Amino acid sequence: MNIGIVGPGRVAARFAKSINSMPNATLFGVCGRTATTVEDFINKTDSDQSCIQSINFDEFIQNDLLDIIIIATPDNMHTELVLKALQFNKQLLIEKPLCTSLEEAENIMAAARNSTSTIALGYHLRWHAGLRLLKQKLQTLNSNEIYHIDLNWGHTFIQEAKWRQNSGLWWCMTTLGTHCIDIIRWYFVPICGEVDDLNIISSNAKFNTTDETLMMTMRFKNGTTANINCSILLNEPFSLRIHTEKGLIYADDMMGLPANRKIVFYDEVLPFNCDNDLYSDEINDLMRAIQENSEPEVTLSDGYKNMCNMYG
Repeated sequence: MNIGIVGPGRVAARFAKSINSMPNATLFGVCGRTATTVEDFINKTDSDQSCIQSINFDEFIQNDLLDIIIIATPDNMHTELVLKALQFNKQLLIEKPLCTSLEEAENIMAAARNSTSTIALGYHLRWHAGLRLLKQKLQTLNSNEIYHIDLNWGHTFIQEAKWRQNSGLWWCMTTLGTHCIDIIRWYFVPICGEVDDLNIISSNAKFNTTDETLMMTMRFKNGTTANINCSILLNEPFSLRIHTEKGLIYADDMMGLPANRKIVFYDEVLPFNCDNDLYSDEINDLMRAIQENSEPEVTLSDGYKNMCNMYG
């Protein structure tokens, strides 16, 4: 399939390199704000020089040879681009989070109902081999068995995600928090029901702009509780603690070096390898959904519900 990327930035470069290594996909075009930015992106990602280079999104999306569009722009640009793409029934992969407000999310949901587009959300951690293995194991539990969940993750994203600092919107939430919400919902909504109560506390004590560290408390429909703690100020290895009637299930350092990653399901150490390309996996999943006329792994509805949790 021919794939176009809009927003030639850091995450888009990961998509481009994945597409360039896939036998069943072609990086057909790149659209950005300036011709120089687009050309530099194509050169840095070793993309085919015949790839379409555009600075006009309206013209870009109307190309009939373009099968899939990846929206990888800053979050506050998503809504306008997605709504235009839906008018032409383009297949979409939208980098997380969906958008920047619940009103925008509602508008996208309404437009999608009048479109034939298949839409996936770019929560690439759903293809993390260890997290997928733990997901499979958790499905063997019943709702009354799970008491409480703790998820902790910190990474010094001060420079890498600096553009979010002055956006007037979320910083830590849209860098790490939205991933944490997605993983918690992915794991536990099928077992425990939807989140029916949620509270968020955040701090901006260092830079005095927007959230730098945040804590979320959740309660699921069945009464199971969860805490999420994340920060862009410190390095805190991704850890998950699941307290159940039978004991403790835990995962440690899941985003660290492969040798340091560990999952223990009660007393059983679960072996796994994380050598797959998460970005090509999510692109392949969208292509599968398009071909089968089915839903992708991470649906528009998932993106919308994650937004609802982000805004409490």
